Amino acid sequence: MTEPDKTYDLNGDGVPDELTRIGDHTYIDYNRDGKFDAVVTPEGEVYADLDGDHTYRTRVVDSDGDGVYDTLETDVDGDGEPDVIERDTTGDGVLDSVVKPAPAE
Repeated sequence: MTEPDKTYDLNGDGVPDELTRIGDHTYIDYNRDGKFDAVVTPEGEVYADLDGDHTYRTRVVDSDGDGVYDTLETDVDGDGEPDVIERDTTGDGVLDSVVKPAPAE
């Protein structure tokens, strides 16, 4: 569940992102330009809109549970499975590993 007082810093600038609650979802404007950049589902999963088309196809993941989002899983074709997985393996805020999962058989 999304916690009402939880804060997010998806762009890593040290400033909590602006949040807007609509129904059961929390929308995030991490660059404060008035446009939603990500959405938090009622289950607490975060999905980002990386290209500004208002389609939240990139799941943002804290892969090691340390509170820092370090993995992007993008579903390019909309089938519910990630097509590209990008990771910050060194913790420096730069995505440095790209994995393209093998196609399902």
